[in-house]
Amino acid sequence: MTTATPRARVLSTSLSVTTYDGALSELAALIEGASPAAPSPSVVLANVHVVTEAALKPSYQEAVADAALVLPDGMPLVWAMRLQGHSLPDRCYGPEFMARVLARSSEKEWSHFLYGASDATLSALQRAIHTRWPTARIAGSLAPPFGVLDDDVELGNIAQINASGATIVWIGLGCPKQELWMHRYRCHLRGSVAIASGAAFDLIAGVKPQAPAWMQRSGLEWVFRLSTEPRRLWKRYLLRNPYFILQYTLQLCHLRWRPPQSMEPSI
Repeated sequence: MTTATPRARVLSTSLSVTTYDGALSELAALIEGASPAAPSPSVVLANVHVVTEAALKPSYQEAVADAALVLPDGMPLVWAMRLQGHSLPDRCYGPEFMARVLARSSEKEWSHFLYGASDATLSALQRAIHTRWPTARIAGSLAPPFGVLDDDVELGNIAQINASGATIVWIGLGCPKQELWMHRYRCHLRGSVAIASGAAFDLIAGVKPQAPAWMQRSGLEWVFRLSTEPRRLWKRYLLRNPYFILQYTLQLCHLRWRPPQSMEPSI
C-alpha cells in the first residue's frame, strides 16, 4: 500500500514534503497513470515568488492548486516547512530536478518536449542535453512568440506537442505564465505530464549564470539573480520577499498560538 506524500501549507499553497528521490517516484507514477483520454497531470516547482503570487491572486492560486505535484523549489520554503515540524533535507531545485529527470530518461524510456524560451535558448539547451545526457530523447521543441497568444495559435502548438508523442512536456514560459498555461491547456495535452520548469531552460543551456552553491544553500540565490537582472526582477524580490516574510510569520503565529483554557468562551 502506497503512503500518501505529506503536505505542508505555506500561505495559500500546499507543498509536497518530499526529496528528489520522492519527487522522481511521484513523477514516474504520474507518467504511468497519464492517459490520452484524460487531461495531462502537471507539476509546479514553487519558490517564494510562486507562493506570494498565489496568495495575492486567486486565479493564479487556482492554477497552482490544480497541479498534481507542487515541489518546494526555494530554500526559504524548505525552512518554512521545517518550522512546521517537517523533516526536509533539501529543496527540489528546478534545474537539478530537470537534470535528474533527464538522467533517468533512457532507463524509463521517457521522451521530452521543450516548450518556451527562444529559438536560440532552445538550441543551446538541446546541445547541453545531448552533451550531458546523450541517451535522453528530445521529441521536439517549440519557442512560441512572446506575448499573449490566442487559443487557435496555442491549440496549434499543442497539436504539435501531442504529435511528438513526448512523455514529458517542459514548459519554460516564466512565472506566472507557465503555471497559468498548464492550468488552461493541460486538458488538451494527451498522454504526457507537463512540468513548469522555471529558469531551468536558461541555466542548463548556460545562457544565464547560476548562483554559486553557497548562495543557493544560504537562500541568497535571489540576491545573485537580482544583481544580474535588476530591472526585470527588482519588484519580484524587493516587494514580494518582505510580503512573504510578514505573511508567513502571521501564519506561524496562528499555527502555534492557542488560547489558554481560561480564555475559551463559555457556553
